Amino acid sequence: MSKAKVISVLNHKGGVGKTTTTINLGGALRQKGYKVLLIDLDGQANLTESLGFSAELPQTIYGAMKGEYDLPIYEHKDGLSVVPSCLDLSAVETELINEAGRELILAHLIKGQKEKFDYILIDCPPSLSLLTLNALTASDRLIIPVQAQFLAMRGMAKLMQVVHKVQQRLNSDLSIAGVLITQYDGRKNLNKSVSELVQETFQGKVFSTHIRNSIALAEAPTQGQDIFHYAPKSAGAADYEQVCNDNTGFAETVEVSYDPQQADLKLLLELYFKTIDPTSLNRQGNDRGSQYRTGIYYTNAADLPIIKEAIETLAKKYSKPIVVEVEPLVNFYPAEEYHQDYLGKHPDGYCHISPELFDFARKANKEKTTGKPLSEKKFQKQDDTTLRSKLTAEQYAVTQENATERAFKNEYWNEKREGIYVDITTGEPLFISTDKFDSGCGWPSFSKPIDKDLVMENTDNSHDMKRIEVRSKTGDAHLGHVFNDGPTDKGGLRYCINSASLRFIPKAKMKEEGYGDYMYLLEKK
Repeated sequence: MSKAKVISVLNHKGGVGKTTTTINLGGALRQKGYKVLLIDLDGQANLTESLGFSAELPQTIYGAMKGEYDLPIYEHKDGLSVVPSCLDLSAVETELINEAGRELILAHLIKGQKEKFDYILIDCPPSLSLLTLNALTASDRLIIPVQAQFLAMRGMAKLMQVVHKVQQRLNSDLSIAGVLITQYDGRKNLNKSVSELVQETFQGKVFSTHIRNSIALAEAPTQGQDIFHYAPKSAGAADYEQVCNDNTGFAETVEVSYDPQQADLKLLLELYFKTIDPTSLNRQGNDRGSQYRTGIYYTNAADLPIIKEAIETLAKKYSKPIVVEVEPLVNFYPAEEYHQDYLGKHPDGYCHISPELFDFARKANKEKTTGKPLSEKKFQKQDDTTLRSKLTAEQYAVTQENATERAFKNEYWNEKREGIYVDITTGEPLFISTDKFDSGCGWPSFSKPIDKDLVMENTDNSHDMKRIEVRSKTGDAHLGHVFNDGPTDKGGLRYCINSASLRFIPKAKMKEEGYGDYMYLLEKK
């Protein structure tokens, strides 16, 4: 069994169907054969009592959050597993206020259960509280139920602000699975208007299925059952089954911009087919649902014959049918900022993609029009005599003796021209200007090196500080240090580098000095 997908169901407005959605989405998943754990994180204990459990059980999420015991899991007669709540849960907010890492408590509790379940659903409290932060920090996905009523959008801006802060500071992997419209009556103009407003506001993130008003959904909790056991033929059961199928209509995609002279479409398709399982329907890695279907969405009709030929060639290698859909791109909505340049911010990539593939892609992408891989360019460490003769006293002290130049009194701290920064000792490219930013520290600052394989990072305990030193791999030259206080939209790192360890080559001279192969790094940004 793979690790469970953790989904929070959240809206800080009450009465929107949050608990109903958690229970019945869990029931739908259980109907499909998945092992499902429901966590009641709401101090009202509505989920607990809706499934027939008492809110006065001896062990609940309250005691687990306080560290008194592990997650208490109770088995429901219909096959769901439940972590109950209690009316005392609201007190945990003040009791944990001084706890270190208080936003991570639930994530640690859940960690030990991920191998036992396919899905973990969290019924969040109707407030933007410490408990809510715990849920979002522990989750992979977020479902937002929105009532098809007047004032449905009130407070949604604040909710999204909280979600974005969690994404930036606590859980960069959190994403919105979808906005779910509940209590919908298609005969009412108001409901239709609210639906249109939600669609417009959350373009591409709204489930196409609306949860219709249903008496059976309201009655099921009185019997301690989900809708699939209480009224399996009801509209409510049909709607939540559709939601379970992730029927939003959208697909998660990546926009690829490329220069055909640097990497043609055939190469990109080859890399794509190595990344995915082309026979897997509505699933990649641990992600399941129609939004995770594989597809190629083209903007130029001239590309279609190339794509079809590539798929026909691919099909010959498999006994199963190829399920990669090929369609013209109709709509494209940019993802949240934390998902932009994802691999730049998360160099280790995605869990289902082999790290070896990244090395393959890097080498493949380095084949330029000259046909000579950049990796074949030779850069060699110089002997000490040579270094002393070619370097200034400060350059030698910085690169060979780990010295630090003065802030704001160095050559490149305020350099704003386009170009490349190379190792002063070997000439090997290290940083590109498009990754440079003004950190205010007085030294050149970069969000990342051109290639992490070009640098080494070592623990530095000098001067009674614990830092991470950065050195060039080939030249073994001291460059500076890396810190985790960089811009979050660029990965959160700050490579603080001494100017004395670098030589800057402006864009206009890069080809002349033999660095023309690196021009694409400037052009693609």
